[in-house]
Amino acid sequence: MNVHTWLTVHYIQVPLFALSAFSVAALVDTQTGVSAQLCRMALFVFALCFVVFDTAAGLVVGSLVEAAHASGTPAAWQAPINAVWTHPILGGTNHPLLALIGRMALSIGTASAAVSLYCAGRPWRPVLLLALSGCVMYVFPGHSWPGGPLTFGGIAVA
Repeated sequence: MNVHTWLTVHYIQVPLFALSAFSVAALVDTQTGVSAQLCRMALFVFALCFVVFDTAAGLVVGSLVEAAHASGTPAAWQAPINAVWTHPILGGTNHPLLALIGRMALSIGTASAAVSLYCAGRPWRPVLLLALSGCVMYVFPGHSWPGGPLTFGGIAVA
């Protein structure tokens, strides 16, 4: 993937993570139970973690790569790029903490929403799809293909 495509995808993803969290939380907007409250809290954590994670690992790294190519001395940029990319909290490799917390929060949020919706009498099939969609990134780690599209596509379908 070239750097312009990389940056475009990540500029689009940043608001989509927040909008995904908001849309699932909106499903339980009228619910007052513990599962609805847990859903809203977990999805807030997911949105916060994934927006920060994707800003650093996606936009910052992509911008540094773009600057490296434009500088004429890309090798000089390798250390700063790797410093962000391999960072244990916000980097793009080695299971960064923000991505792990965000993925767990998304799973808790979608599962809690599913419980709340099922208890409110919603049909079990879309509720089950919602719960399972939040767990796809454990099967296909990462928010790139196929984990991310299957996760957020499943949430949208549910």
